[in-house]
Amino acid sequence: MLSVIFLSVVGTAACVDLDEPLCRPGFASEKISAPVAGSNSLAEMDSMDMHVYRGRDFDSERGRIVFVQHGTKRNAKSYVRMAARFADDALVIGLTYDRARYPTGCAYTLGMHHPFTREKFNGAQVRAHYAQIEAVFDLVRTRIGGQQQRYDMFGHSAGAQFVHRYLLFFPDARVRYAVAANAGWYTLPDLTIPFPYGLAATDVDQHSLRRSLAQKLVVMAGALDTQQKGLRTSPRAMRQGPHRRARAKHFVHMARKVGADWQYCEVPGVGHSPAQMLAAFFEAVLSGSSRRCLKVYR
Repeated sequence: MLSVIFLSVVGTAACVDLDEPLCRPGFASEKISAPVAGSNSLAEMDSMDMHVYRGRDFDSERGRIVFVQHGTKRNAKSYVRMAARFADDALVIGLTYDRARYPTGCAYTLGMHHPFTREKFNGAQVRAHYAQIEAVFDLVRTRIGGQQQRYDMFGHSAGAQFVHRYLLFFPDARVRYAVAANAGWYTLPDLTIPFPYGLAATDVDQHSLRRSLAQKLVVMAGALDTQQKGLRTSPRAMRQGPHRRARAKHFVHMARKVGADWQYCEVPGVGHSPAQMLAAFFEAVLSGSSRRCLKVYR
């Protein structure tokens, strides 16, 4: 059974109490519910499931904390289990953005239900949505007595849409490395292209965008992810490319034109597979090796 944890926890505690699930190596699942940190509204994370894997060699004070963002299947627990194979010295966190609270893909990846039609951009709402990651990071550090200043983040497919927009709309996020793998389409870092395909008509300005572009982002694409099944095919989406691999290249190209040092990593022999892209993430990004990348821009 899932326990309920409120994010209003204060103080610190050394990770020596084996009654604390996050202090024990292995898997744990809980329900968390609390006002979003930094929000002026009463927006809550109603019964959001948090799934965690603690590697046997994880250092509570300094060890790597990694968020994994699920795709359209909302299967955060599966993502954590896939990541666990490579996370002996890490703490992996997966949050489930359930369909009851986030019924559409855009509600999950953008914090807005209808960005293409009648809903105007609401910066406070969008940032409150993304601030949940920061709130959970603080919660976890408190419970394990951690001193970590930053975390890493991986997202695949819809999760990759979440990750790259997280950086664009939440530029001061405490991310060390962010990876967006096999996203279906992108919000381009362009203040002249209408939202949600660009940043026009949002509250992002040049100063905010420069802070976003200074973050470390790796855009990963499976070399075989060239199918159009499940792909957005609107005219503006098709301008980004005919498939996910092409769109990933286009996004990085556009970002580098405006000053970003974001990287592109193409993984050979891989299609739209979260498990294989997670393996490449841990090897190519977290270990500092580019052997898994067929093509990489640095």
